[in-house]
Amino acid sequence: MVLTDPNSWEDCGFPNINFRMGYLPWVGLAKAVNERLAAAEKWGIRQTVPGYFTRRSVDMIYYCRDFDSFALPHTVYAAPRPFINPDKIPSATNWEDCKWTYSDLLLAAAGGVEADIVTADNRHDMLLPEFPVKWALQRYNAINLLRYSMTTYHLKWPYVEYKDINDTYNFKAPEP
Repeated sequence: MVLTDPNSWEDCGFPNINFRMGYLPWVGLAKAVNERLAAAEKWGIRQTVPGYFTRRSVDMIYYCRDFDSFALPHTVYAAPRPFINPDKIPSATNWEDCKWTYSDLLLAAAGGVEADIVTADNRHDMLLPEFPVKWALQRYNAINLLRYSMTTYHLKWPYVEYKDINDTYNFKAPEP
């Protein structure tokens, strides 16, 4: 069997990753967040993409915790090209209010229900057979929300210009 290098959400089994080994979904999340980090111009910060035979701990919680404390937050914090949440622009009082925050991103990824947010810090959320599917699907949703990049300089406030860069990604957000 020849393994091909997965380069899209579909190659990695998303959005239906139930009853799968954790390898392909994990590769998809790592590659997708790396695309967003590159788009945000966060040079040098990347999530490690595992090789197929990379030995890993039985407990995925450590990998998920690393993803949640390192890779995904870096896509929204102090990025030279920040990601914009267009829904926040009408109520923003300054240009910072237009950007995604990590907590807003997780909330939106969980469908707007705070009690449904799965985190790697809660072992109850992680008690799944091989791979935390609900956690992975929420990270898939969160990564897909990172598609609008600010194109104006912050000193031009109250003018906020941004562009949809979804088509620049291999791991594209599905169109509604």
